[in-house]
Amino acid sequence: MYKISRVLLLLIWGSAGPAIAQVPPKAASATNATPRTIQSGTVRSETIQSGPMVGYSDMREVMLWVQTRQPARVQIRYYEPGNPTQARLTNEVRTEAKTAFTAHLLADQVEPGKKYVYDVLIEGRKASLPYPTRFQTQNLWQCRTDQLPAVG
Repeated sequence: MYKISRVLLLLIWGSAGPAIAQVPPKAASATNATPRTIQSGTVRSETIQSGPMVGYSDMREVMLWVQTRQPARVQIRYYEPGNPTQARLTNEVRTEAKTAFTAHLLADQVEPGKKYVYDVLIEGRKASLPYPTRFQTQNLWQCRTDQLPAVG
């Protein structure tokens, strides 16, 4: 195992060590990204380190997770597709270094078996993400079935 690890490190770093490792220019600039706002009042996704991500989904609540690059106020606005006027908000969470700048946000004003669209709000402004953000609650299944049992 040790030999395999050493060979992999040599392949990655080369024989002289990490000083000669090359990083493509595009990747290098992405790692040094700083948060910026764009004119429409949204925050670019560079403010977000990781996520957003659905933690779990239940019938009456969904946990969402976001990690920022620095301390920030984070909140989730969620609504049923096509109905943004009925949007709900999670509690606002302040990310801090002692929690690795992570926020666990609970969407608890949801209905069973529904799909929702959500926006990540950082410092009160919508984060611009290059992909859609959605979640779905679990169906109400307890003591219920689609078909009645056969009587025999």
